[in-house]
Amino acid sequence: MSMIIMNTTIHPSHPLVATISVPSQNVDVKLNKVIGGIYAKLSALEQRIKSLEEVLDRISLVIQQK
Repeated sequence: MSMIIMNTTIHPSHPLVATISVPSQNVDVKLNKVIGGIYAKLSALEQRIKSLEEVLDRISLVIQQK
């Protein structure tokens, strides 16, 4: 089922993926904000991965001590 919002069509192709069709008009995007947002998300993911690695290291030490 497609949705049309402000002349933009969104076609869900998978639960986690959607194709967005924008009519042939100039679309102004502040790329620095987009890139900054992506960088912030990647930084947050990197921190979560480091935290998970630390937890796994602690679990590994506990297992080795038993």
